[in-house]
Amino acid sequence: MNKERFTGFSDAIIAIEVTILILEIEAPEHATLSAVLNQAGSFAAFIASFLLMMATWYFHHNIINAAHHITFSVYLANTLWIFVMSLFPFATAWVGRYPFAFLPECLFVSVTLVWMLAYSFLVHSLIVANPEQRFEFYALGNSRINLTWRYGIIGLVLLILPWWPVAGILGQISLGIASAVLTLRNNNRHQKINKSRLIAFTDGIIAIIVTLLVLQLAVPSGIHIQNLFSQGIKFVAYAISFLFIMIVWYNHHDLFNGAKMITTVVYWDNVVWLLFLSLFPYVTAFVGEFPNKRLPEWLYVIVQLCWSLSYTKMAHDLRRLNPEDDAHIQFVGKLNGYNALALYGGLIIAFVMVYFIPVSGLVVTILLAIFNVIRAWQDARHHEKIQLAEKQEAHHGTRE
Repeated sequence: MNKERFTGFSDAIIAIEVTILILEIEAPEHATLSAVLNQAGSFAAFIASFLLMMATWYFHHNIINAAHHITFSVYLANTLWIFVMSLFPFATAWVGRYPFAFLPECLFVSVTLVWMLAYSFLVHSLIVANPEQRFEFYALGNSRINLTWRYGIIGLVLLILPWWPVAGILGQISLGIASAVLTLRNNNRHQKINKSRLIAFTDGIIAIIVTLLVLQLAVPSGIHIQNLFSQGIKFVAYAISFLFIMIVWYNHHDLFNGAKMITTVVYWDNVVWLLFLSLFPYVTAFVGEFPNKRLPEWLYVIVQLCWSLSYTKMAHDLRRLNPEDDAHIQFVGKLNGYNALALYGGLIIAFVMVYFIPVSGLVVTILLAIFNVIRAWQDARHHEKIQLAEKQEAHHGTRE
């Protein structure tokens, strides 16, 4: 079986499943802190499922990347694993609405348990298809220590669940964080990640996020022009977020384009970056509904600030791993004074200005997006001139 197409198909499904988790969290009906805090259960369930699915993608990447042969039996085992994973958005939505109820929490934990069993079955099918790699697969995806802490956490949660239902969400978050910590503490910390697969997976998630933004635009309630104009502010918020995310993609593309080495550390930087980026449909809908309220605008700016900090952290790690591309990563990753000042200075100004003029959050975002477009355009022109000069020099050298 073609391994590249097999992984591409699997990653496309996982990207959709991990992204639609945010759809359950709709913008509050009121622009108040209590209305947002009432959604704490949904956010906790979303974070738990997001971390678990991204951790499992990492282990799936390792075992499939190492496998010499992918057979039909492996495909069937992978299908079962993805089928159980597809239940996560449903279980996450239910437990998010009722975080203190036993049955939704029990289903949430049970889906995770069956999912882990399906993953173990997938590893077993790979061992059958590649018996000479038995110990390699155990080390990468199903070692004794991994099985102990995974099933240990789930077993403890199931014991506590009848008396303290919210332990389900807390246990899932702990499982996701433990997966990240363990992969960063052992030898896997410096393990190389398949760059093309990670980029394709990330692009799939970003493509879905930017597409979900349009769902905040409701069909006009009538056929008159005023019915269409009633969506005006929402459309402006959608357009600003759309442009921002497209600039985000370009920066990410440029950042990874020159990097030759991607390790586990960078993978988890990328996960955190995607986590904050996946909140954009929520904050965009919220600010589009209440553009003149402080809280939605503040949340809009805070999500951008968290995304920017995670992007800077990722750029720092890429710069450390790829010293030969230091200057390029420093520029694209906004690590130099000029770019960093424009980015973080603009967001801090926006945060302060929102107190006096709430719509400042959207205004500063569009200004930052325009600034990034101009900067990226200048950078692209500069690289084109360098490439043209190199081609002309090579052509001249050939003629001589």
